[in-house]
Amino acid sequence: EEPKLDRFGLPIATEDTIFPPLPPDTVLIPATSSFQMKQTTTTTTTILEEIRDATKDHLGIDYSYFDEFGVEKTTELRETRM
Repeated sequence: EEPKLDRFGLPIATEDTIFPPLPPDTVLIPATSSFQMKQTTTTTTTILEEIRDATKDHLGIDYSYFDEFGVEKTTELRETRM
């Protein structure tokens, strides 16, 4: 059976082709949710610091573009100007 193709002649996208399964040895590191972070008054770690720690060996990102909750700063500015 031949694969189904879209109108451009490409294979039809599926969940597995867009988000392929992670390898079994992938380490998943959960981050604290912003709600949990706001409820915990004793924590001094920000969500951005948790993200930075979890991705430091995998991604090269300029974290100065993000606030302490990991939200892009320019996105917030655009939303407030609308």
